[in-house]
Amino acid sequence: MKSLNWPFLFLFSAIINIPPLAAQEAQDPMAAYKWFDAVVGKENTGLFNGIEYIEQHVTVNDRQKFLGSIYYSPGSLVYEGQPYYEVDMKYNVYDDLLLLRGTGSKPLQIHQSRIAEFHLDGYDFININADTTAAVHGFYEVLLETGQLKLLKKHRKKYRKFLDRSYTYYEFYDDTPGYAIAIEEDFHPANSRREVISAFPGNAREIRRFYRERRKLSKNNPDIFMRELAGRLEQLSHSNTAGK
Repeated sequence: MKSLNWPFLFLFSAIINIPPLAAQEAQDPMAAYKWFDAVVGKENTGLFNGIEYIEQHVTVNDRQKFLGSIYYSPGSLVYEGQPYYEVDMKYNVYDDLLLLRGTGSKPLQIHQSRIAEFHLDGYDFININADTTAAVHGFYEVLLETGQLKLLKKHRKKYRKFLDRSYTYYEFYDDTPGYAIAIEEDFHPANSRREVISAFPGNAREIRRFYRERRKLSKNNPDIFMRELAGRLEQLSHSNTAGK
């Protein structure tokens, strides 16, 4: 006699006994996913498939390697094509790792290549699964999305190493971010005027003028400068299309 598949029986029993309220919420896809995770338990889903994260750097103050805070915040992500909501997680900027609150005392390091996107503390990130030698790869924040163009920002951290009498510790600081532009999922680095012109060779004159006229803004607030540049490139793209 074959042994019973208890996880399957549990899931089947849960589904056929959906309470009326949950059935109504199932009409909303997000509510349905939340209900399913609550019934099964996120730790029993395909999301909790990874290794225990071991911290490699000792820190002693708030100069740390994470986005915003070392503490977990509720966020959402798409993992192996499946959306998950209200997941406790944090983003290790320096190592470019998304970590989840594990079932033990250590964070859970899930398979980064299986993450399509995540949303945390008001930031929206996509994962560019290119070869690590490519100019654009890893987690990028979506700063702007207009038409067929996306403006992306790569958060970065740098560190200083301190040698105390009895141990070594590190302090992490925000480093110069990287930028990229995606045109119909074709990713181009955009960290300099030359790189932008390389992505839009037909608009070289306008791009040079833009950099020249907004040189001060590019130094004082590069995010705003890049947003304005992306908007201008979108306009030029429409003009070029209309002129054909």
